[in-house]
Amino acid sequence: MSKPSLIIKRKTIFILLTLEFVLFALACRVLYIQAVQGPDLQARAFEQQTRDRLIAPDRGSIFDRNMVGLAVTETVYAVSVIQAQVKDKEHAARVLSEILDLDYAETSEKIKKRVALMRIKTKVDKETADELRGLNLQGVVIDEDVKRVYPYGSLASQVIGFVGRDNQGIIGLEAKYEPYLKGESGKILTETDVAGRELKYGRQYRVPPTDGYDLVTSLDAVLQSYAEQCIAKAVAEKDALRRAHDEMVAHVADLDRELTASAGREAAHMTHISLSLRTLGLVERQLSLIEGMEEQEQDPDRLGVLFKLDHLATRMRRNSETLLVLGGTEHSHGATASPIPLIDVVRGAISEIERYERVRISSLPGARVAGRAADDVAHLIAELLDNATGFSDPQAEVAGIGFPRKRQ
Repeated sequence: MSKPSLIIKRKTIFILLTLEFVLFALACRVLYIQAVQGPDLQARAFEQQTRDRLIAPDRGSIFDRNMVGLAVTETVYAVSVIQAQVKDKEHAARVLSEILDLDYAETSEKIKKRVALMRIKTKVDKETADELRGLNLQGVVIDEDVKRVYPYGSLASQVIGFVGRDNQGIIGLEAKYEPYLKGESGKILTETDVAGRELKYGRQYRVPPTDGYDLVTSLDAVLQSYAEQCIAKAVAEKDALRRAHDEMVAHVADLDRELTASAGREAAHMTHISLSLRTLGLVERQLSLIEGMEEQEQDPDRLGVLFKLDHLATRMRRNSETLLVLGGTEHSHGATASPIPLIDVVRGAISEIERYERVRISSLPGARVAGRAADDVAHLIAELLDNATGFSDPQAEVAGIGFPRKRQ
């Protein structure tokens, strides 16, 4: 048997060295994966093999100086659905919508969404959560949740502030100390298959949440409540005073308008009386001129014209006197203290009407009228005669004025 040649030996050595190098590189790679990348890959594999549900932490409470809770956290529950685990989606939607008082169409739409976990409703009370647990619906999970409660309502709300639907502080101390109050969420990890279905013999891990820190303030709930009551009372009294002031201002404005209107009416009234007096004075002057012209005139035709003018001026005087009476002002022309025969008063009244020729005077007793009342009586008789002649047949004669004589 011949010995292998030098070339074959060299090739063999090269192949062996190459194989040793490849094996060494693979060993190094395996060591790197195991030692360096192992924890990360293990965590990623665990994440792919499980489904997690968050557990809300208890938000830190806010106390007053006497450790009285001003903002506390109560345990409630959240109802969720794992879509891959729900077999009868219509039945689940119907049951959840009835128990949770939700719209069926919206609930059904949420259940049918292809997501790992769908929240159906949060802030569910314990009785409702226990009722759902008793039904044992596949794919429906109930987890612990928290709800922020303010036992004293709006007491010191401007200082304490409030949280939103996700229990995140918005204003006040709730927002300022959010990093300390919120805590850290926990998890419930469930082993599932590639489709997201829970493994029959799989395990479930629970990572507990970390609750937030409590906050103790310098407020005193009793003193704060008393102070707010005093402020509310003062504000109510101030509002009452403001309303009373507004009502008084409105009343004064109404009185001012009434006084202004009354002053305007009074000014108009005085103007009316002044014009009536001026007109009456002019009429009196006209009558004086006409009487003087009648005394000097001898022509019968011109005397007839003057008589008509005298009659017209007399009627104008009566109208002016009527306006003064309506205005509440008395006026008497030529009043005398001595009695005046009744026949003269009646004749004076007849001379003051337009259709004086239709009036017939019967016999009158020899009575007299007191001088201070003569003008008023004549004015009254003139008004009656004017109405009688104005509302009767123009061709008819107005019934005579007189008193029946006693039979002998």
